Amino acid sequence: FWALAALTALQTAFTLSSRALWFSDEVRYADAYAGLLRGKWLVLNLNGVAYPDKPPLYFWFVWALDKLSTLGDPAAFFLAAAASGLLMVYATLSLGRVLGLRQEVCAGAGLVLLSTLFFAGLMHYSRMDLLFSAHITASQAAFCLAFRTPSHNGGDEDKRGRNAALALFLAALATLTKGPLGLLFPVA
Repeated sequence: FWALAALTALQTAFTLSSRALWFSDEVRYADAYAGLLRGKWLVLNLNGVAYPDKPPLYFWFVWALDKLSTLGDPAAFFLAAAASGLLMVYATLSLGRVLGLRQEVCAGAGLVLLSTLFFAGLMHYSRMDLLFSAHITASQAAFCLAFRTPSHNGGDEDKRGRNAALALFLAALATLTKGPLGLLFPVA
């Protein structure tokens, strides 16, 4: 994980303050974020009007990173994209481990993910898709843990229940990131 985290940082750290928000989604999300800063935390605003199209979790994530870092706008948006990419890499590794894949195979999956042009591009574009995917992938990993064949010792049912609850919690986070498909994908 740490080697892949270093590669993620190398791909993103030097570009956090390299450009303004200018793609259509980025400008719209920046306006919704400005509404959040004005106190609209649950139902976001776009141009002063309610913007119920997107749930607020991604914007809360940007706000938290903005407060934790000294980067300010618009770099906080790019930091959120890079951090979402890192969470997606971690979720990919976790799913591989849960499925019983060897460490080298999991690391290879992370390398393939980081070397994909589309994925690398998303880590430089402020949108919620990577955070959404990370939550869904982590939820699927937790579901796989919950529905493994029990090993006939007493604590398995408790572990299964905790892992199922974790899976549903992660699916709820995905839903709060981008919408109802965040629950549908892991449950299906």
